[in-house]
Amino acid sequence: MWTNEQQQPLFDWVKKADNRGLARSALCFEYWLLLHFEEGKNVSTTRQCTERLKKYLSGYTKGLPAGAFSADQIQQALARAKNRHTPPCTTVHILVDHLLQAQQRGAK
Repeated sequence: MWTNEQQQPLFDWVKKADNRGLARSALCFEYWLLLHFEEGKNVSTTRQCTERLKKYLSGYTKGLPAGAFSADQIQQALARAKNRHTPPCTTVHILVDHLLQAQQRGAK
């Protein structure tokens, strides 16, 4: 995992404009994907996370087709991520939430 010092250039880049954001997913990005199906408790390694994810997405290999998740699954993942207060954690939900809000504003 990168230290905050190693990530500082990214933090600086985000601060330069209001339309920039940064999402982090501790452990691995697959943890965010796992939250679409379950709470993600007792996952402490990348391997555990990937193995659990493959129970739901048997052919998962770092790529997903468009529409892989229903709107309900996305909302469940958002709620689960917001309720996580201990590692592994993810902030991908913040980015997804902003994107969904922007989409709703654009639809009006």
